[in-house]
Amino acid sequence: MNQSIIWEDGEQIDYGEIRSLEAALDITFPDDYVQVIKNNNGAIPTPPNFNIENHGYNIMFMLLSVRENDTEYGLMSVYKRINRFLPNKVYPFACDGFGNYICFDYRRGREPIVVFWDHEEVLDDQEYQLFFIASSFGEFTRKFYNRKEYIDS
Repeated sequence: MNQSIIWEDGEQIDYGEIRSLEAALDITFPDDYVQVIKNNNGAIPTPPNFNIENHGYNIMFMLLSVRENDTEYGLMSVYKRINRFLPNKVYPFACDGFGNYICFDYRRGREPIVVFWDHEEVLDDQEYQLFFIASSFGEFTRKFYNRKEYIDS
């Protein structure tokens, strides 16, 4: 798996905007996520591919923006649109471009795991729509790979 991600088309933001969103959600983002988002708000990763346990592979289209006024791809805007389909303490931070979201899951404590929310698997049982990806944001980013290189090897 590729451990070197290039973040494209993102923007730099200050800690105040990140802390404001944390306060609104009553969470603390993982430090490694904060380090990425402060220089790459709304960025697109290259390579974008990652595997989802028991669900196959997917791509990450982009990090959601933490800016308060971003509507379509703003973390808070997305959360307000989909939170009725998510368990408590699960927050989207990235999307795959197909209506699905990569989320932080804080249900086990202050350090979230990373899960995939599949909008096509929304049922009465909210647990069913979440698929484990990684134990941390850092582990998640280390799972990115170039699918063509993976297939060719």
